[in-house]
Amino acid sequence: MLDQQGLTHALKLGQATADRCGHFCMVGAQVEHGVYNVWHNGIGSSDTDHQRIFASVIHGYGQDKMGEHIGTWLTALHKRERRDLNVV
Repeated sequence: MLDQQGLTHALKLGQATADRCGHFCMVGAQVEHGVYNVWHNGIGSSDTDHQRIFASVIHGYGQDKMGEHIGTWLTALHKRERRDLNVV
């Protein structure tokens, strides 16, 4: 399981792959009791979301893989699509 520093790094990796996300959006993440809380506040309500990712679902993900997983979610949000981060 990633610690707070590892999750923050993964979030930055994911944000870097999500085109304009690094310039206009607020993103954050927090680790608590086997759950990763991630959130994205975009320009409008249609690309704003919060998800709880259960560590048991993504067991074994390192920073790079988690960054890729989050990046896919952020990219989908910018296209006004929903994606469940607990589905791998």
